[in-house]
Amino acid sequence: MSNIFEQFMPSNLNSMSWDNLKLNLTPSVKSHLKKVYTNMAVMLAISAFTCYLDIIGLVSFNYTLTSLAALICLAAFAMTDEITSKDTAQYLLYGFAALKGFSLAPLISLAIDMDSSIIFTALVSTALVFISFSLSVMYSVNRQSLYITGFLSTSISSLFWLSFANRFIFQSSTMFSLELYLGLAVFSMYVIYDTQVMIMKFEQGSKLYMRHTMELYIDLVALFVRLMVLLMKKKETEEEKKNKKRR
Repeated sequence: MSNIFEQFMPSNLNSMSWDNLKLNLTPSVKSHLKKVYTNMAVMLAISAFTCYLDIIGLVSFNYTLTSLAALICLAAFAMTDEITSKDTAQYLLYGFAALKGFSLAPLISLAIDMDSSIIFTALVSTALVFISFSLSVMYSVNRQSLYITGFLSTSISSLFWLSFANRFIFQSSTMFSLELYLGLAVFSMYVIYDTQVMIMKFEQGSKLYMRHTMELYIDLVALFVRLMVLLMKKKETEEEKKNKKRR
């Protein structure tokens, strides 16, 4: 399916975007990255479309059900061999993106009701973080961020337990903010880490571009959600200050 989208891209633009960048990448790695980012663009378009359908009320699903279905789809994708079952893996990849769009709709709808500019700011900020960190890896000669695996694993574990403790024990807004900022930092580092791992695995013979697409898509969405929630909290704080001044 992603090949269909590639056909509509101008051939000069398709080659220009990579050839004009003096990246520390071989032609085969560039080709692999082109597949990964094209598929990720398709996933983001699908997520945006299903999210829009839910927001306007044309199609509406329960948040819990869509989140659970997305997890099942992700697990099924992880167990699917994309080489021998390419079509199945592709459907699961795009199916996950569609379900993720539905599950994000309530939060995005809330942000729009609060201030529609929050969505635009979160999107631009996410794109800047993702692109700058990805390019930092591609321009780098020595990719040494692979050594932070243990740190990232510990950080994710800490985030989980911090979130669990705050939800059921502390219920503190300060701890929630700490969780958001920590999550933003961790997933920003994951963009660097997953990009490096993707390039390294390809150079070692792994051609699983759909798996690499899924990893980067999850990083990108995690960044977007955290940035959006932080902007919503900031807006909420500003509104509270304005209301106090009026009193």
